[in-house]
Amino acid sequence: MTVSCLFVINSSLTESGQLTTPELNSLIGHAHRRVDLLQRQLVEQSALEPLRLEVAVDNQRTKDERLTDENVAQERQRFATEITKLREAWVGFSLEKLIIAPQCMHYKLCIYL
Repeated sequence: MTVSCLFVINSSLTESGQLTTPELNSLIGHAHRRVDLLQRQLVEQSALEPLRLEVAVDNQRTKDERLTDENVAQERQRFATEITKLREAWVGFSLEKLIIAPQCMHYKLCIYL
């Protein structure tokens, strides 16, 4: 919340170039009100800052958790794909040995070749 005040004095200066006593009192009153307003704003912002910080940290934590979950899911998918390829290669290798094995005279030895 920003409040801007512009205080304009619509009076003429005295012959010596100085403000009159009522004008000076008015300026002092305005300055006090402005200081009070700024102090209230400072207190309000100081009170709200921990809440804003907590919200920002929670938002960042949520974002980090989501990114971590996405990275874990991608890595899990990559790992599952790699395991599938290794199983297919192993099954192909095992089937090839089983096909060759009956042709061997000592097929038990052929399986482990």
